[in-house]
Amino acid sequence: MISKVYKVLLSLSLVLYPIIFFIGLKYYDFSKVSISLVVLVFLKLFIPAKYNLLGPYLNYALVLVVGFNLLGYFLQEESLVKLYPVIMNISLLLVFALSLYNKKPIIQDFARRFEKRELQPKELNYTKNVTYYWTIFFFINALVSAYTVYFASTDTWVLYNGLISYILIGVSFAVEYLIRISFKKKWKIT
Repeated sequence: MISKVYKVLLSLSLVLYPIIFFIGLKYYDFSKVSISLVVLVFLKLFIPAKYNLLGPYLNYALVLVVGFNLLGYFLQEESLVKLYPVIMNISLLLVFALSLYNKKPIIQDFARRFEKRELQPKELNYTKNVTYYWTIFFFINALVSAYTVYFASTDTWVLYNGLISYILIGVSFAVEYLIRISFKKKWKIT
């Protein structure tokens, strides 16, 4: 059984990936940093998919990250190692967009899991719209992240991908939560 501490530390380290990359480059050469990040991401693959809300899709994205990191290591190309946020955003974009295409929006699935009941028709429509929002969000975030990889300094890349994008995600969650509370009050949903 995987310890909770291991899962939390590994997940946290992946969230902090841009900062780890940046600090690593300050004290070590690129080869050591890139191979360390390969090991870090590779270890995350050993956490069973059942512990991820996105199931196996996160692992598919992480395999891509490992591949790009290894390629960056062998080619000594920093931009390939900096693609982590781009790959993760594109992966999330695909998961959310494909769920809309398959007529089973992922936010509906999350809502059913957390509410532990079937959703009312108004809730189904609301969760579908929230899924559209996150699809657009991940598309824009992937574009900005890619821009920072190829056209911005490493400092800007870290600032956006290690801080600003997380603030935007947090603000989006908070605003959606407030809208959801208002929605539930308006339609008297418990």
